[in-house]
Amino acid sequence: MSTDHSPPREPSRIRPYLVTSGRIGAITELLPFETNVTTKDRNTPASLRFEHRQVAEACVGRTVSIAELASELDLPLGVVGLLVSDLTEQGLLVAEEAQDADIEFIQMLIGGIEAL
Repeated sequence: MSTDHSPPREPSRIRPYLVTSGRIGAITELLPFETNVTTKDRNTPASLRFEHRQVAEACVGRTVSIAELASELDLPLGVVGLLVSDLTEQGLLVAEEAQDADIEFIQMLIGGIEAL
């Protein structure tokens, strides 16, 4: 149960097609949303557009999934996926496939939670 009592965030007034310069890309070309990404370098180039810079800076010093980035940045998942794809193509982010879940461990964890 969350104890966060902060007011809800206001929705962005910037339309997703503006953030992606009108590109939507084929959904099959995007990285899976569970893909983990991190920066190659701690410095982000000054030439990056705001949204690309925002994504790159959110990855500095940690590994985070595309889905988590979308939630943290309050941007649509498809938009963040496209921005991450751009940054990996430019060599600014490194993408790693998410590891397969250990089913036995997850079942054990669920059993432990149910026992509480």
